[in-house]
Amino acid sequence: MRCEDMIKAEAYRVMKSKAPLLLIAAGFVLALLYSASYEPWRAYGTSDWLGDGVMGFFPNPQYGFGGIPGDLVKDGARYLSAVAPLAHSLFFPIVAVLVIGYAFRTPITGSQWLVSYARGMKTVQLLVARTLVSIVTLVGGFVLFSMLVGAVQSASGIGMTMDMIGEFLLRLSLAALICTTLCLLLVLAISLFGNGAFVLSFIILLLYLGYGNPNMPLHLTWLATLASPRPIQFIVPGTLLFVALATVVPIVILGLCWAIKGAIRKRSI
Repeated sequence: MRCEDMIKAEAYRVMKSKAPLLLIAAGFVLALLYSASYEPWRAYGTSDWLGDGVMGFFPNPQYGFGGIPGDLVKDGARYLSAVAPLAHSLFFPIVAVLVIGYAFRTPITGSQWLVSYARGMKTVQLLVARTLVSIVTLVGGFVLFSMLVGAVQSASGIGMTMDMIGEFLLRLSLAALICTTLCLLLVLAISLFGNGAFVLSFIILLLYLGYGNPNMPLHLTWLATLASPRPIQFIVPGTLLFVALATVVPIVILGLCWAIKGAIRKRSI
């Protein structure tokens, strides 16, 4: 079976699922949240003022400037305007878990795949096809929505100016890479281990949102860093290193788990 055919088949699987409706609903809810938010959705740090010690998700560029002199408000809002369109990255992992978990929740070792394997389908090709479809659907939607938010905020007079667009695009590109590694991890885990991995991923995200631990999970920590008013030059090296590790390490760990699972299954036969 050709890889192109697999990609088309997995894309059809996603379209037949409720993923498109979920993405439309998520976009509508996020648009409402942006229009009604005046405080951060999440903020961590030891400083009372926006700066190096703060990380989080700030949907409103004018957040936190009440009672502060006008010139400081202008400078602060100008800096936040480059990160405000990325605030919705807080919700990307939840949407990704729901979409990937629902569309690919059936393990690739099920009996329904026997005919496909007999026709020459390979596990690696299937995982690659699912990953590519997930990235195009989820990360592509993330990028488009971020640019739309930036355009709307700029048109309303609170968004970024021309000289901030370059930094915004750099932060957006790095955030998209983080989201890509998360899609890879979820596709591998849920495709190989089914509903168990889906439920575990969702529980981890609920714990994160409930307790607000900035160090768990790592993907959200880096998204919070990119969506915060920290100097971008200090974020790029660490982000690229994390992207590399977040790509290689899950493949190695899940590959070992898959091999161990296969060995145990053979012994039990």
